[in-house]
Amino acid sequence: MRRTGELFHFWPEWDLNEDHRKGAALRLELYQGGYKPRVQSICGKRIRDQATAKEVARCVTTAHGLAGAVTDACCVAYQGGAQRELRGADAATARAFADLVVECGIAEDAGSLNALSWISGPVVVAPFVSQVRGEPRLCLSTMTQDTCAVRRHPSAPEVIEAVLHQRDDGIFAELSAWGWKYYDEKGHPLGGGAYDTAHGLGYCPAVGLRSRPRLAFGWDGALDHVGLADAALEVSFRMALGMWVRQQNLADLVIITAPIKNVAKRQALGHPTRPLYFNADPNQVRVDVKPRSTSVVDYLAEIAALSGAAVSRYGIPPSAVSFANDNSNWGTLSIAMTPGALAAQRKKQVPLLRRAEIELWPMVADVVRMSAHRHARRLPPRATFAEMLRVQFPDLAEPDEQLKNLEAFGAAQKHGVANVVDLLMKLRPELSRAEAEEEVAANYEDYAARLDWLTRHNVTLDPQRGVQGISQINGRAGGQRSGEVRREESDQ
Repeated sequence: MRRTGELFHFWPEWDLNEDHRKGAALRLELYQGGYKPRVQSICGKRIRDQATAKEVARCVTTAHGLAGAVTDACCVAYQGGAQRELRGADAATARAFADLVVECGIAEDAGSLNALSWISGPVVVAPFVSQVRGEPRLCLSTMTQDTCAVRRHPSAPEVIEAVLHQRDDGIFAELSAWGWKYYDEKGHPLGGGAYDTAHGLGYCPAVGLRSRPRLAFGWDGALDHVGLADAALEVSFRMALGMWVRQQNLADLVIITAPIKNVAKRQALGHPTRPLYFNADPNQVRVDVKPRSTSVVDYLAEIAALSGAAVSRYGIPPSAVSFANDNSNWGTLSIAMTPGALAAQRKKQVPLLRRAEIELWPMVADVVRMSAHRHARRLPPRATFAEMLRVQFPDLAEPDEQLKNLEAFGAAQKHGVANVVDLLMKLRPELSRAEAEEEVAANYEDYAARLDWLTRHNVTLDPQRGVQGISQINGRAGGQRSGEVRREESDQ
C-alpha cells in the first residue's frame, strides 16, 4: 500500500524502527507459540532434498516452546500480587483509588504485562477514560514494541513525549502532549480529524513498563534475547527432525528387486501396509528386509544441551531444566525454579516495575480528574497524590526461608550488627531507607493498636485457639489445675 499521508513525514521513526518491530514480533511469536511457519521455512533451507524437507516440515510442532517456558519461569514479580494504596488518605479517597485499580483491570493483566515486557521489550501503558455501557470507565491502553514507535525526551530517556501505535484494525493512534490523533493506513487524518481528542494535560500520559534493564543504546530491547530466540527455533527444528527420524524407525526398510514392467498398475508404491502385486515369476522378485538403526536419542540430547545453554544466560542452572530424552517421554520440557532463583528474578524485575507503576498512577489521577468519571473530584492534586502513593511487592521467599532469615537477623541484632530496617531492605531491595523506615513504623503502629484493642476488651490472641476472652482463659486454666489436683489425690 502506497502511503501518501502526512503522518509518516511527522513520524520518520516508524520506518527507521521497522527492524526493531520485526524483532519484537518474532519474540512475541516465540512466546505465544505462533512460530510454526518460521520453523517450516528453516526445514526447506537446512535440508537439501526438498521432498524430505516437506516431510520434516509436517512434523514441526511448537509444543516444546523454549522461549515461552523461560519467560513464564522468569516473570514472577506479580506472582504474589502488588499492593497499591494512598497512605494517609481519608476513607473516601482511599476507596476511590481502590475502585480505579480494580476498574482498569491491572490486577488481572499485570502478570501478562510482566511477561510481555520481559520477552518483547517495554510495554507502553497509557491511561484513558472511555464510555462503557453509558458510564465513564478508566481503561489502560497497552502497546507492545511490535506495534508502536516511541519518541522520548533526549535528556531523560525514560520519559515518553509521544507514541505512535498501529491498532489491530490498521488505524494509527498518536498520543502526544496535545491528546489523541487518529490516522488511516495511508497516513491521512481519520475522518478529517473528527475523531481527534485533546486530553488537556500538557504532557504525554504514557509510561514504559519494563522487566529487563535498559541498555544505554537500546531503550526498546531490540537486541535482547537474541540467543534465546535462536535456541527456541533450533529446538523446534531439531524436535521435528527427530520425530521424522523416529517415524522412519517404526518399521524395517523393505527392499524389493523386480522388473518394473511387471508391477501391476494403479498401485501405491512403497505403501507401509498395502501389498504390492507383480505380474511376474516369483523367481524374478527378491525381497530384503533391513532393520533401521538410527537413534533419536542423539537429537533429544542435542535439544537438552541447547535448552541448558539458553537458560543459563538468565541465571537459571541447566539442572533446573527437565527434558526427558528417551523414546517414551520424548522430550517433556519444563523448568523448575528454586525459591532462590525466584527471589533473584524478583529482585531484578521489581525495581523496574515499581518505578513504572509509581509513574503511572499519578498520570491515572490526572486523566481521571480531567474527565467525567465519578471519582474525578475525589482524587487529590498530583503532587499530593504522588506523595501519598505507595506501591509494594511481597517477598516471594518460601516460609522456611523467611524463618531462617528472621533467625539470622535475631542473632545479628543482639550483637548490634543489624536492625529491622536493614532486614526489610535486604528482603525488598527496591525500597529506599526512608520507605523501609516508614513501613516498619507503620507495622509497629498497627501491632500496637491491635494489642491496645485486645487489652481494652480483655481479649487475648492464642495462635492455636484464636481470639479468647479472659473468662475463657481463666476457666480453662482452672479446669486444668483441678484435673492436676485430682490426679495427685488419686496417686496418694
